[in-house]
Amino acid sequence: MSELTVSIFTPTHNPKYLLEAYESIKDQSYNEWVVYPNGGATVDDIPKEIIADNRTVIINPGAEFTPKLAEDGLPNIGSVKKYVCGKCKGDILVEFDHDDLMVPPAIDRVREAFSDPGVVFAYSNTADFNNEDRSPRFYGNANAETNYDSINDWVYRDFYYKDVLYKEAVCPEPTPYHASLIWFAPNHFRAFRKLAYDRIGGHNEDLATLDDQDLMCRLYLEGKFYHIKDIPVGLNFINRLKPREFDWNMRDGGKVDIHEMGFVSQELQKAQEEEGVTVPGLVYDSNPEKLEAAYGYLVPVLVQSVKDLSAKLEAALERIAMLEA
Repeated sequence: MSELTVSIFTPTHNPKYLLEAYESIKDQSYNEWVVYPNGGATVDDIPKEIIADNRTVIINPGAEFTPKLAEDGLPNIGSVKKYVCGKCKGDILVEFDHDDLMVPPAIDRVREAFSDPGVVFAYSNTADFNNEDRSPRFYGNANAETNYDSINDWVYRDFYYKDVLYKEAVCPEPTPYHASLIWFAPNHFRAFRKLAYDRIGGHNEDLATLDDQDLMCRLYLEGKFYHIKDIPVGLNFINRLKPREFDWNMRDGGKVDIHEMGFVSQELQKAQEEEGVTVPGLVYDSNPEKLEAAYGYLVPVLVQSVKDLSAKLEAALERIAMLEA
């Protein structure tokens, strides 16, 4: 079976951050990036580095396509996206805004998700931030005029990218209830199978807003949704753990005066509580009088920690290279 091809698509009315978006994807394994300047933006506004990449396809606004207009005279976003997706040649279409960043190896994870032929839609977690200083920006809280909070099944966790701390919003799982709400997958990336997209008629070109919610609802009836996510624990959790040296003195006489190194079950439980996560099977607590730690369940956490450290090292090396240049 041949490898699935991936098209990234980006309508943009303000290419201010487009070069930074490109920097986050240029070393990833996508097949084409379809960019459509519109709403006042022109081909001349696209950075030359992007145009020079032979994977980039630029749609010339006005020369190729006249979108339907909303009541305010601006292009209907549903009309724009339907045309842009129609120009994409990939098996998988990945929606990517002009001010987004896509953390590697996102495209590889997309291909993994769609290796299941029943999957029609895949989505990631997201981190909202202020573009100028990279400070975290939350979707809101219970008292705000927004639905991206714990009452509506949203939780946040620390995430590092290029040595900057972001607050990752963990998307809810794809239940019928969540899929019916616009805040189910509020930001990108979102990816869908081109065959399924075409079967349901693509974006509704008459919609000026909520085109994404409408598309998700119709795709939900077409096939499986897949949540692309990493395990919720890594370096931060490992840093909470305290290796101990101790002597066993079990009350039932199972182990007495045996010297070992390891972890204390109660401290593992406390670390999970402080981090707000549960590592399944790490502590057996069915009998509160006899807690038992299962160190083997730390292996995936350690692997994730190494990946976290690798990302931090890569960011540090990039910064050193910039300072030395």
